[in-house]
Amino acid sequence: MLQKSKSGRWRLVSYGVVFPLAVLLLMCTQKEAEPTQAAADKATEKAVAQGLSALSRIGPVGEVYTVVDDLPGFPGGWEALGEYLSDHLNYPEKAVKDGVQGKVFVTFIVATDGSLHDAQILEGLSPEVNAEALRVVYDMPHWTPGRIQGKPVNVKFRMPIRFQL
Repeated sequence: MLQKSKSGRWRLVSYGVVFPLAVLLLMCTQKEAEPTQAAADKATEKAVAQGLSALSRIGPVGEVYTVVDDLPGFPGGWEALGEYLSDHLNYPEKAVKDGVQGKVFVTFIVATDGSLHDAQILEGLSPEVNAEALRVVYDMPHWTPGRIQGKPVNVKFRMPIRFQL
């Protein structure tokens, strides 16, 4: 180590440039941008069209994260969530008649108080099944919020809901 030559200036300069860039990229991947007003308006129209009360379910929640230290959770855990879905999910008659079955992927924001906001269908099956999935999500009790460094934060969450005859 004593006989090793000093690092060149360019090597030190490259470390000085690469390190801040790496930190910037890491920060950019940690949080999702705040929803735009156009996205909120579109979600409101969708909820109103499906007969849901949009005003109580969509609102400004601030900064939304997708990667957190502690994920949000349903009260009672994942088994309780499965029981809740099986007890409260009503298969639409039209979907039964048409033989519609599969998974509906729903995304929503778990706010710092545990309330659910801005639920949207990522992948759906039929309008009736999609509306039922949104209804069940909005009727859920408050979740345990996600946390970063022990502080509750808004978290975007993705969840599949299975419809099976």
